Amino acid sequence: MRLEQLRYVVEIAKHGNHLSAAAAAMYTSQPGVSRQIRLLEHELGFEIFIRTRNRIIGLTEAGERVLEIANRVVADANSLNSFKDDFLSTDHGVLRIATTYAQANYILPGVIGPFMRSFPDVQIVLKQSDPKVASNPLIFPTKKMLGNVHQIDAKAVNNQDYKKAFQALLQA
Repeated sequence: MRLEQLRYVVEIAKHGNHLSAAAAAMYTSQPGVSRQIRLLEHELGFEIFIRTRNRIIGLTEAGERVLEIANRVVADANSLNSFKDDFLSTDHGVLRIATTYAQANYILPGVIGPFMRSFPDVQIVLKQSDPKVASNPLIFPTKKMLGNVHQIDAKAVNNQDYKKAFQALLQA
């Protein structure tokens, strides 16, 4: 079983059981898609699609379940590719900062300017809250940092370049 076969199942269903439209959307040939669907059905041991002559007219009961699973697998594969791109990116993303009112107004303006010049494609989101919430260091745990500013965005957590740059600006 291959991911591409599951993508074909999803595309066929998405295009109203029109094999040619699904093939065109996937930039491949209709006979190639048809062959891969047959191979998948053979491997599974049951038909996914209801056919009349050479036309797909719907999903079998088992095919409906296969489509549900295929949708999840394809979505997860797409998410994994997006995560990979985000993880490897060093020059864009979102940096979310929890801060108190005083830090947001008096400390961070001097830090954020230089940071944004270094990383113009990083969006900074400030979340003002009370000191108890803002001082819970999720990523930047050192007490000597000004106000325990911390990062709460999963994408930016993995972006070591701008996380380190932001830490350095805070400690300067």
